Amino acid sequence: MTNKLLEIQTEILDLDLPPKDRWVHIIKKNKSNLHHIFNELDNLELGILGNVSKQTVLLLIATYKWFGKIKYIEELQSIADILNVSVNKIILMQLMYELSTCCTSSIINTDNGPIMIRTMDWDLESLNPLTINLNVVKNGVIIYQATTWVGYVGILTAVKNDWYGLSINYRRSYENTMWDNLKACLSMRYPIGYLVRDIFDNQLSHRDAINILKTTYLIAPCYITVIKKRRNILSKSDDDGLIIQRNHAPNTTNSDTIFLGQNKTLTQTNIDQGCEDPDKDLLWSIDRRHLANSIGEGLLQLGKGIIDIQDESSRTKILEKYMVFPIKNHETRYISLISPLNFGSNCLDSRLVSP
Repeated sequence: MTNKLLEIQTEILDLDLPPKDRWVHIIKKNKSNLHHIFNELDNLELGILGNVSKQTVLLLIATYKWFGKIKYIEELQSIADILNVSVNKIILMQLMYELSTCCTSSIINTDNGPIMIRTMDWDLESLNPLTINLNVVKNGVIIYQATTWVGYVGILTAVKNDWYGLSINYRRSYENTMWDNLKACLSMRYPIGYLVRDIFDNQLSHRDAINILKTTYLIAPCYITVIKKRRNILSKSDDDGLIIQRNHAPNTTNSDTIFLGQNKTLTQTNIDQGCEDPDKDLLWSIDRRHLANSIGEGLLQLGKGIIDIQDESSRTKILEKYMVFPIKNHETRYISLISPLNFGSNCLDSRLVSP
């Protein structure tokens, strides 16, 4: 595998526009690639939904849509109209993106504040041309930046400059049945990508965001990795970086929250923190965790606690350090460097990973 990192196109998502108009220019530019992805998604199984047929899920989606229980329905309907497909198919695509992503999210505790390296893994190479950066605008100004896929209206990688950033990782459920997951998907519970978007769209504080991420009912388990800007660089706080291990139901204690504290690194893959069980080792999760921690510690040692991310060439060299197996594997679509302590384009630098 090569280590070539490619530029990702940047688009504007203007929240000042009516919902039906927000994605029009982006969808029209990517119509052919979206139709190609539909053909591939049609051949995929529903992952954690088990053996439930797509026809059954589509019927239930239609029922819940009729009752007005589908969030962002105006945006989704607009996308469907442009592509001349059923909105139910667009909604199904949202669920499949939501329930199938594997990732590595690694916090590095620099002396200036935490930064995060994040890879996104998905077993569809045709997602590459659909990968975009978003500058999300409200009241005429950029309120946050995100990396996502065209056609998906949720957010799984985002940062608010001078504030905080986060990433979402898939968490395999060992306790819930396929029917538990199906009922959760088609109830009033939140898809995590939609919840993240709501948090950033509404510019919630770091404290309020953490509370909502812990207490909202979700359609599926996940891992949430969060970093914030350190207001006093001379004083490290436990919650400068943290990982929330989520199930469907809200977290009522801190037992499922792992804090960065004074640690040099903290990495989340697709297995619970501290778990070394090979039977639960999804897509080399254990090796990815250990390797990412080792790379981050090496960068800290090399820079004596400081990691230079101010210019593009420096960020490229850092990202290339992580382009090693199994952090980079056959499913890796993009890699991001998230830094809320920076301003402008420096706070989210995402690159497409060449096959």
